[in-house]
Amino acid sequence: MSFFPNGLHPEPNMVDQGFWEHCRHQRLMFQSCGSCGVLRHPPTPFCASCHSTEVAWREAPKVGKVYTYTIAHHATDSSVDGATPYIIALVEFDDFGPVRLVTNILASVEEITIGLPVSLFWDRVADDMFLPLFKPVGKSGS
Repeated sequence: MSFFPNGLHPEPNMVDQGFWEHCRHQRLMFQSCGSCGVLRHPPTPFCASCHSTEVAWREAPKVGKVYTYTIAHHATDSSVDGATPYIIALVEFDDFGPVRLVTNILASVEEITIGLPVSLFWDRVADDMFLPLFKPVGKSGS
């Protein structure tokens, strides 16, 4: 069973299609500049640092830490009725500079803290789509 109810999932577009294609293969990859190497997320058509349109991809570590978070106690859409409360977080990764990922943390409200080490797992939300989610390091199950 998916963490997200009712088959809710992103709709890739021309700019972020590469990110979602990597996720489809359960690889968390971030876009980087093919010229200067600067990492960026969300994906963009050109580098804000050197303005190159060359793109490369770099795989993220499987463990990160919570940079910040919020807890959704009320459903803002009927598609997530019954899924509250849930944790929305920014996860950062060692050696990835300012790149952070907006994601969900599968944890209880009581255990979430800033700096909490979290590990990546994949949530199948459609036949050909997986979402990168996180859980506290050492927590079993997905």
